[in-house]
Amino acid sequence: MRRGLAVAAGVLALLLAGIYTSSEWQLEQRHELPPEPPWAPPASCSAEAERGARLARLALCITCHGDDLAGTLQSESHLLGRLYSSNLTPGVGGVGSEYEDEDWEHAIRHGVGADGRTLLLMPSHILNGMSNADLWDLIAFLRGLPPVDHQPPATRVGPLLRMGIGLGLSRDMVSSRQIDHSVPHSADVPVREGPSYGEYLVGLAGCRVCHGMELRGSPRPMELLGGPPPPSLVDAEGASSWSGEAFLHAMRTGVLPDGGTLDPRFMPWPNYSALTDLQLRSIHRYLRQQSPPSGPSS
Repeated sequence: MRRGLAVAAGVLALLLAGIYTSSEWQLEQRHELPPEPPWAPPASCSAEAERGARLARLALCITCHGDDLAGTLQSESHLLGRLYSSNLTPGVGGVGSEYEDEDWEHAIRHGVGADGRTLLLMPSHILNGMSNADLWDLIAFLRGLPPVDHQPPATRVGPLLRMGIGLGLSRDMVSSRQIDHSVPHSADVPVREGPSYGEYLVGLAGCRVCHGMELRGSPRPMELLGGPPPPSLVDAEGASSWSGEAFLHAMRTGVLPDGGTLDPRFMPWPNYSALTDLQLRSIHRYLRQQSPPSGPSS
């Protein structure tokens, strides 16, 4: 009996040690990225901070880093640990005064910090497909942020999160490991109303993270306590079945065609309300293409 308990304790100790070692290696791994990646725009390209501001909302930068982008608390618990998003401004405690263009690119599209280590909870596996032109606009917006003095507290990885990382169950937390860093990026994506542009925007918005790879919903409830399972966007009752005007109205006001409302805690429609009509119509046309509805087509 005692011998069996001792063996079990030894196996458990080895398992826990392996999980810790694996998670620590992933968190401390240094990534070698090209020092001068071929993403910089030509001299004739004029970055526009206004477009970058819309991209910051589409890509949910505001959701994680706060309205002023000075960082917000994402989690504080004994099991998960303390997760606090970075201060992106040039104020005290922010990275804005330290990051060069290359550092921004590495962080946004590769999930790698200026020190070469993985950025925890940075959704770069979603943002990696951002075109060079859009990235340049986003960087222009970030460079123009007003300084906010705020020193985010140090991250603390709790045992449950460490176990998820070590066992490969929390891949989104260390997204840099999901990315093929050698794949070249598109110089630009044509801004034309249509499903092709809509597919690109759906990718940047991370819609598939919640609604599933086929956008047909997910049985997994939202991470926020009490959150509902994300619904299908492309079935007979999904967003693809709405008229174009109804879709724009929902994204601008949070009011559904049936009079219901979207809860911004689970569906960040205020971020999408900043998109242009062309962008929202393109997203809607892409959704309709995935499952052509029988309703009105306007």
